[in-house]
Amino acid sequence: MTLLGVQPGMYGQEFRSSKGTSDVKMLLSAIVLMAVSSMGAAASTTTKVEQGQLQGTHEDSLTVFRGVPFAAPPVGDLRWRAPQLAAKWQGVRPADKFAPQCVQNLGNGPDKPSATSEDCLYLNVWTPAKSAHERIPVLVWIYGGGFNGGATWIPTYSGEVLARKGVVLVSIAYRVGPLGFLAHPELSAESPQHVSGNYGLLDMIAALQWIKTNIAAFGGDPKKVTIFGESAGGIAVSQLCASPLAKGLFEGAISESGGSFGPPRRAGGPGENMRLLADAERDGASLARDAGAHSIAELRSLPPQKIMAAQRGLAWPIVDGWVIPADQYTLYQKKQFNDIPVLIGYNSDEGASFSRDRTPREYVEGVHQRYDSFAERLLKAYPASGTTVPKTARDLSRDAAFGWHTWIWARLQSQLGSGKVYYYYFDQHPQAPADSPRPDLGAPHGREVAYVFGHLNDLQHEQPTAADHIISDAMATYWTNFAKYGNPNGKGMPQWPAFSDQNPHLMYFAGTPHTGPVPTPDGLNALDAYFAWRRSPEGVRDSAIEDAKPAATNVMGAKYPRVLPDHSVVFQLKAPSAASVDVDITGKKFPMTKDSDGVWSVTTEPLVEGFHYYALDVDGIRVNDPGSHAFFGTGKDASGIEVPEDGVDYYLSQQVPHGDVRIRMYHSSITGQWRRCFIYTPPDYDSNATARYPVLYLQHGMGEDETGWIFQGHANLILDNLIAAKEAVPMIIVMDNGYASRPAGPFAPPSARPDVTSFQDVMIKEVIPMIDSTFRTIADRDHRAMAGLSMGANQALHIATQNLDTFAYMAGFSGTMNGLSTDALDPETAFSGVFKDGAAFNQKVKLLWIGMGTQEPNPFPGAIGSFRAMLDKAGVKYVYFSSPGTAHEWVTWRRDLNDFAPRLFR
Repeated sequence: MTLLGVQPGMYGQEFRSSKGTSDVKMLLSAIVLMAVSSMGAAASTTTKVEQGQLQGTHEDSLTVFRGVPFAAPPVGDLRWRAPQLAAKWQGVRPADKFAPQCVQNLGNGPDKPSATSEDCLYLNVWTPAKSAHERIPVLVWIYGGGFNGGATWIPTYSGEVLARKGVVLVSIAYRVGPLGFLAHPELSAESPQHVSGNYGLLDMIAALQWIKTNIAAFGGDPKKVTIFGESAGGIAVSQLCASPLAKGLFEGAISESGGSFGPPRRAGGPGENMRLLADAERDGASLARDAGAHSIAELRSLPPQKIMAAQRGLAWPIVDGWVIPADQYTLYQKKQFNDIPVLIGYNSDEGASFSRDRTPREYVEGVHQRYDSFAERLLKAYPASGTTVPKTARDLSRDAAFGWHTWIWARLQSQLGSGKVYYYYFDQHPQAPADSPRPDLGAPHGREVAYVFGHLNDLQHEQPTAADHIISDAMATYWTNFAKYGNPNGKGMPQWPAFSDQNPHLMYFAGTPHTGPVPTPDGLNALDAYFAWRRSPEGVRDSAIEDAKPAATNVMGAKYPRVLPDHSVVFQLKAPSAASVDVDITGKKFPMTKDSDGVWSVTTEPLVEGFHYYALDVDGIRVNDPGSHAFFGTGKDASGIEVPEDGVDYYLSQQVPHGDVRIRMYHSSITGQWRRCFIYTPPDYDSNATARYPVLYLQHGMGEDETGWIFQGHANLILDNLIAAKEAVPMIIVMDNGYASRPAGPFAPPSARPDVTSFQDVMIKEVIPMIDSTFRTIADRDHRAMAGLSMGANQALHIATQNLDTFAYMAGFSGTMNGLSTDALDPETAFSGVFKDGAAFNQKVKLLWIGMGTQEPNPFPGAIGSFRAMLDKAGVKYVYFSSPGTAHEWVTWRRDLNDFAPRLFR
């Protein structure tokens, strides 16, 4: 250990002697030698840690080390992994500059954008020690920034004032935003603990482990470490107090405007930000899709800016079962926390930073929307005026996000732990003029930080007053006393009593430090009841409903139906005068109940993934849901609900080039009617004017029409994604209406029943020539395919097998040429003997493909089985695809197309 010289001037005292001049000269010479020696010691700013030697800087009475690596750079394959040990180095490493801040969307470092990097796991040390043997208490700062920003270089966080009060001040960095808190199923799968998401918290824990091992080299005491942080940093302090991974890494904790005691919710408001791992993984999978990544490997290869751009909402720590084992409130109730002294508090007007209500009406409506049956009690405790939203109203957002969490933390710790609680309320602020927009403004979020660090000049547009300096010095002294003794009190300081339910007193920082009661106790008790309800089974269910996203099939702005994570669906309909309402989902009815406002609602049992037709029955009359788009299915326009497949995105819109869907009207001389077909052209169709494309003719099922494969089946998106991944050849898809029949006579309209012979003529004689003449197709059999689902499968296979000079590829999705018949088939006679010579058929046909779901209802398994048995008997080659767990539904047919299309035109 070579750290640490003496303070400049410590030998500058006056010497007097009665001895002779020679003695005086000798003494003066000795003083000079001592001075030279002391100057050399003062300039000695090196120290040795596990990884190697560091060269810091001497700044007044302190030695400062900046940019000290405590973990390996989390880049490349280490992105989204727990922090690894920092590498050792040779020689002396300079530690005189702050390291780059972690990548974030909230601005850049001191001077230039290059001060931001993924290589950001560094810490900084301000030490007053003159020897490595001093064992000075350690304060470790964790910055705020909503877990989406923050940095250690910020001037307000400079540690010299606190360090001069007798502590070693350390500030640590941690990953933020999606780079620090992304959860994803693949990340969980590769983790030994089968979790993901809390990388930023793991960075903090790694930094604390490094401090325990190395802080003695800076004169610090590894057995007297206190963590402190503000906002997200204060919340992190709270979470570290509950994390078993942090046990023994610190002996005290200070949280400024922190706490994390709200119940987990998928999409809760302030104070209810925690999510469960499964919910966070779903959100992470969505981020990956939005970033255009199909795997974690691809996501790791993307530049960080693209990941940040794909972020939706705030990144946040989660209840992962490992770093944070469970809801922190319940952990404390079970006495499963790191029992240490805590110093915790918040500011008087946190709501000024977070309240967005501009009028009393907005405020009241927002309270009712979030707090429901608790709204009136809360509005009484946090009232608005007739014309403004004053501080009394803003205090609700203060307490929901900070006040209640601090209050309940103080109560649980004092009731269930042995470590004492010191609770404060910061209210030091200038008085706003009476004619200002907010004359009742208190101390907003984050204001106390400059006071704690002793940097009052960082307060914007203010000239610090004598009272400001008194409060600042008091807070710095209390904070450092707490680090030294586990108790903020000290000689000459106003007494700060420990908090308990029997002695519910706080230290008020306003004017001069003084004690006072808990603010807004009625409001805190009302919030306590609210959060307790949110933890109840009824509250958990209501939270799930409120947090669920509207279905993708809803009309614009419709809040219902909503699909819950377990795939149950919430339906609502306002019909005050109705006597009965139910939801009919393909024949299964779910009765709805009416509330006092005349709103009918029901939550179904979990539904099968995929697309479902449904309708509402209102007093026995079938109506479509005004909240849902209508889809042509079951022979009519019907409401539809999409229950998304978990972890699957092949049929969803992604960040890939997209093709076009065109509508072509044509008059059929065969049917005597105007008809239309939908035509998908691949992404480069218009930009590559010389390219020609193969064509897939793709048919819908019974009761549907030419819109089905686009609106219900997402055929265009499936092909976009396959083409982008180079898994399918770019192709044109033609989707025509399968209902075609000839007029019954010269004056009679065509029959409503489909006639495969008529439809075959429409396809062969009208549609294919029209497509080949108006689109850039490769007009030969080797570049044509025909497929269909259910009824369309029957049509496609009949037409393709009877026109082998036109089609080389063919497929039936949940259907074959024998329709619903389960009778045995003889290849010699069935279907005009087209399959009797298997070898000849195999030579002519490039691909015969058949597929169905494993849960298809009768008679589909029997009918398709009979058809396959005939093919096997004849020696006809075919591909069979089985969709696991799905029935006669769109999810089966989407999977069919996703498997069939890549096999075409190779």
